[in-house]
Amino acid sequence: MESRNTLIKAAAIAIEEISIEGLTVREVAKRAKQSTIGIYRNFNGRAGLLDALFVQGFERLGTAAREAGKRESDPREAVLAAVREYLLLARKQPQHYRLMFNPQTTGYAPSSEARTIALANYEFFVALVARLEDIGNEARRIAADLVAMVHGHVVLRGQNFGPDMEPQEWSAQIMRRVERQLDLLQSKTA
Repeated sequence: MESRNTLIKAAAIAIEEISIEGLTVREVAKRAKQSTIGIYRNFNGRAGLLDALFVQGFERLGTAAREAGKRESDPREAVLAAVREYLLLARKQPQHYRLMFNPQTTGYAPSSEARTIALANYEFFVALVARLEDIGNEARRIAADLVAMVHGHVVLRGQNFGPDMEPQEWSAQIMRRVERQLDLLQSKTA
């Protein structure tokens, strides 16, 4: 298992430094100081390694949502904490984010198993949204709306569309927009 984790970590660093498209089995093996056989044994090649990165990213977001739900008694703060983790991933690991949320631009197609795991982890965010006051059976729609809004800002930022600002200010601006959406939601239910 340690060998597998070492390879995943090496691949995560490599995609940020050389891009997803430039990632090779040989490059990951070299960075992990292992043979390429380990990648084929553990992942069945490059596609399996990318699946592992895809799953790792969604598990990270799922864990963040679960932890926010345990840590924050205020449902609104729990949702905001999960969104902050999403933005942190987008800002600190843009290639990993692209692999997860825009894989078609990379030439990678997640396996059905990887997609199933991704969707299962998304359900933790939906559960956080469901804790918001008076939303009835709208949690899934509201969660999708919030993710779409944040993702839209991330994509625009990635295309250098919009004001030039420091990454922290960009994140703060998006968080203010999410808070505004939550305010609007709560005013409609009040």
